[in-house]
Amino acid sequence: HATVLRDGPLRVAAPGACMRCVDVVELVTEYAEGRLSPGERLRFQLHLGGCGGCRAYVRQMRATVRALG
Repeated sequence: HATVLRDGPLRVAAPGACMRCVDVVELVTEYAEGRLSPGERLRFQLHLGGCGGCRAYVRQMRATVRALG
């Protein structure tokens, strides 16, 4: 079945296109360094749009990187 994404205009993602929280954890460094493919970046951002826990995780990772210099 397709997943309806409710960010902005109504869009439908192909089955399997949605990223999971574990994927975000595994890809956060590549995301922060701009090393994801355009498709992976879009999936990452769509996941963040609907997952407050992962948004908080990414914010914390950014804060940690800033604090460490």
